[in-house]
Amino acid sequence: MMKSWGKAAAAGLLAFGIAGCSQDVVEREVEQYNGQAFEEGTQEAAQEGRGLNGKFLTMMKERFQDEGMELTKESFTEAQDGSIQYQYLIKDAEDQQIKLFVYPDEETRMAQMKELYGGAVEEGGEGLDAVLVEEKSSAFVYLSSGENQGQYEEQIKRIASELLKSNELHAGDHTNESDDNK
Repeated sequence: MMKSWGKAAAAGLLAFGIAGCSQDVVEREVEQYNGQAFEEGTQEAAQEGRGLNGKFLTMMKERFQDEGMELTKESFTEAQDGSIQYQYLIKDAEDQQIKLFVYPDEETRMAQMKELYGGAVEEGGEGLDAVLVEEKSSAFVYLSSGENQGQYEEQIKRIASELLKSNELHAGDHTNESDDNK
């Protein structure tokens, strides 16, 4: 009788183990198919600087920090066309913002920048002041308003221009295009 009970217990434990593994495997497969695992991996890579633009973003933050402009409150969004927007506050000031736009190509960047900021930039005017620095498929936008409007304008023009000219940024599926193909 003991042998039967032992075999039954072993069979039960084995069945329980297989069912547990199967459930775990099923849950991982569901995450893969619904995109949850991809999305979590993408966010983790971006936060840890391992994504396509991770090294650039890390270098950019260090460069601005060296100039006394700590970039805070990082956020990013990705559009359906594959473009990416990174947004920061300078020293937690709501009236001092930097946005970095990365588009799949230069034509998309030109069209989007014109749509978003064309005609809306009035130097010395009241309200929001926008300064654009564009290169290839990327653009920095410095937005400022209020009492400190334009406070970092010259520094940002210089730094953004240096960064964009010396580094390749990627958006969407257009990560392997070389300048020769454009």
